[in-house]
Amino acid sequence: NWHVSSDHKEGWTARITIFNWEDFSFDDWFAAIKFDRHFEDFQDVYSFNGTRIPGIKTIFFQGLKYLNYLAGETNGTHIGDPRVPGKQQSVISFHKKHAKDFNVVRDAFPSKVYFNGMECAIPPHRPSKSLGHKSSISVVAVIFTAFMTFLLMTDRFF
Repeated sequence: NWHVSSDHKEGWTARITIFNWEDFSFDDWFAAIKFDRHFEDFQDVYSFNGTRIPGIKTIFFQGLKYLNYLAGETNGTHIGDPRVPGKQQSVISFHKKHAKDFNVVRDAFPSKVYFNGMECAIPPHRPSKSLGHKSSISVVAVIFTAFMTFLLMTDRFF
């Protein structure tokens, strides 16, 4: 799972979550993330080891020493709870030093993802940039309702 966490003037961050939906665990797992643009601005990854491979615009990840274990799917906490996948996650930070025309929708998502050498599926459409929370309540409707409530509560009804 890839989630863009922040986008600001100096850089941007993403959170990667690696899920294991199998019944078995992975020891010494690795992942590789390939970018088409702005790969050179990779800064750091915080809960994994991360290495840039410039020739192929790829960032290679593996778990930290003694934490390179990805548990398999397990039963939920209570009887009847759904099964829970094993997971590891980390935040990845990027500069915008080389990004003159950076667009978070176009440039902040990898073009290919690999886990233990196998290519993972990527959705065909990238998410559009969020416009924030949009309320479905009309301001005019709220004012009208408040006004009508006030009129009905007073004895001066027409």
